[in-house]
Amino acid sequence: MELIKREIQSDLDLGEHSVRGEEGRVEHAIGIGVLAYLLLIRACHQEINPSKSWTISQLQHALHFRVITNQVEHQVKGKLILDDQVFCS
Repeated sequence: MELIKREIQSDLDLGEHSVRGEEGRVEHAIGIGVLAYLLLIRACHQEINPSKSWTISQLQHALHFRVITNQVEHQVKGKLILDDQVFCS
């Protein structure tokens, strides 16, 4: 549990420096951090190998890589379709 708390605070930028003020804001920030943690686990569950250890940073990196790769593929497909339309016209 302590490891999860440290990961949420450091890797998801929810340390003490990030949240100041009233108790409700702190609870809200912690709730957002937990949701982000769960979203990463859900989105990158295939990266988690039960026989190996993993960190939230590894999952973040995998998600960033996947998003960037998908964006590049989308842009290339769009350009190829536009080029094909111009060529066929």
